[in-house]
Amino acid sequence: MAPPGIDFQNLPCSGAVVGEVLRGGEKSQIDSWQNPQKADIATISIGGNDIGFYNILTACVLRVGQGFAGDCDVALSKANEMIQGRDLRNDVASALQQIMEKSGRTGFKIYVTGYPAFFNVDTLYCDYTTFYYWEPGHHFFHHPGDWAYLLQERRRKLNNVVMALNRMLLEVVDGVNRNGWTQRAIFVDPNPQYNGHRFCEKDAGRDVREPDEKREDTWLFLSGWPDNSLPGTASAARAIEQERKAISMGPNKTAGNLDGYGLVGACMDSETHDWAQLIACDVAVATIVTSSNNSAPNLAKSIYRKDLAAIAKGDFEAVQVPWYVPTRSAKTFHPKTLGQLAYKTAIMNVW
Repeated sequence: MAPPGIDFQNLPCSGAVVGEVLRGGEKSQIDSWQNPQKADIATISIGGNDIGFYNILTACVLRVGQGFAGDCDVALSKANEMIQGRDLRNDVASALQQIMEKSGRTGFKIYVTGYPAFFNVDTLYCDYTTFYYWEPGHHFFHHPGDWAYLLQERRRKLNNVVMALNRMLLEVVDGVNRNGWTQRAIFVDPNPQYNGHRFCEKDAGRDVREPDEKREDTWLFLSGWPDNSLPGTASAARAIEQERKAISMGPNKTAGNLDGYGLVGACMDSETHDWAQLIACDVAVATIVTSSNNSAPNLAKSIYRKDLAAIAKGDFEAVQVPWYVPTRSAKTFHPKTLGQLAYKTAIMNVW
């Protein structure tokens, strides 16, 4: 909540792409902006959904849809093509120009926040870790099949696409400023603040055994992980209560009864970018449709049945994968509270 007297507007939407920021669109965030003449600053995170962060992470890391999760190298290649192309660059530049034009104030500034690299790549210990959605863990040997182990080279490729997007955003910001806006757009790199706070880090020289949901110094969510909200704050209490209610509801209207989903075909053809909906769709596909990809683990159906049985008994602690809690699904690989505070620090450093 903003302090009294501060006109704060929160316009982002989960999964939004640049087309939903630009003016004239059905979901235009710029068109929804009220009282722009009163604004001193704006912050925007842009581009990640356009290059398909979700598609990359489910193909390379999470494998939510199991055999339908896609090919990691293909997803990375598509993302890099978009980053190197002109269309996304032009759209981002247009969005920044439209925001500054609508503000109408010469002193208005917009802070374009980049993305943190997801992994520490200086360790081989994580080569035996998998964030496979249906059974994440650290193994002492590589199980046969596509378990999407976090091999050092894979982690490096994933970080590289993030950093390539950041470089593109910086170039766009510089271009917008050269086009007569005199340093009114500022690129903000959160990565210096995130050192030591990614996945696969070391604590006091010892490798973190991922997945470690209790490590407060990890500033990114993984599926089902709790936040590291500051203890005792009102926001932390609200977040805990929200999750408790969602979990105790079970798979009611949050994700639907997947046995009766009946929309797998439509789900697979959906153009939604919302992460909670995408994961719900992939869960539906994984639990209903049998993949012909024999190299993929096929644990979804058995785990799903066990979870439903536990939910029916009211034993929510026994639920292995809280796939029906939208807030948990939507936050996957997004910053936790301390990660958000790191963005604040990064912005203040370039203020």
